[in-house]
Amino acid sequence: IDARLSVGAYPIFMQRYGSVLFVGASGGAELDIVRLSNASVSKVDVGNAPGQVLVMNDSSAAVICSGTYGVANTASLRFFDPKTSMITGILSMPGGPFKLARDGNMLYVPCDSIVLRVDYTTRAVVDTFITSAAHILTYGITVDSVTHTVYLSDAKDYAQRGTLSVYNGVTKSLVTQMPCGISPGTILVTH
Repeated sequence: IDARLSVGAYPIFMQRYGSVLFVGASGGAELDIVRLSNASVSKVDVGNAPGQVLVMNDSSAAVICSGTYGVANTASLRFFDPKTSMITGILSMPGGPFKLARDGNMLYVPCDSIVLRVDYTTRAVVDTFITSAAHILTYGITVDSVTHTVYLSDAKDYAQRGTLSVYNGVTKSLVTQMPCGISPGTILVTH
């Protein structure tokens, strides 16, 4: 171990961008920014319960904030400049998002039993990609940017086996569903 650094409570997502590591720690309201070159940590206030971070390019990144549990209208998608860490936009989200996926300019944001598509260049919700009550708890999401296939995992009740659902990202149609392990949270696509 080269260094042990202190970050926020419940660090659940990390995204490396060059020599910077962004850490979404859901136990607070700050995004931790770790400078790997000198092992320093700074923080930026992004909203309650920051989760997954996606860096789109040199001047645009997004972090999903789940908000306060049980309090309506506190979740948000925050846009920021990854170089300066300045917040550049805020988009309110319906309850419970904590993961993101990307396909080109589109961000896929699971919120309770729906999945929204957000154009990160205009910072606006484009449409509701999925409105199925079958996805009570979208626990994982990945989009294959080559085939535009959307993969969603449903953790159900965290005790029984979950479900992986595969959607055509263009037609929004369900391609297949299959059982998977308990609490399926990470989906990796390789070519």
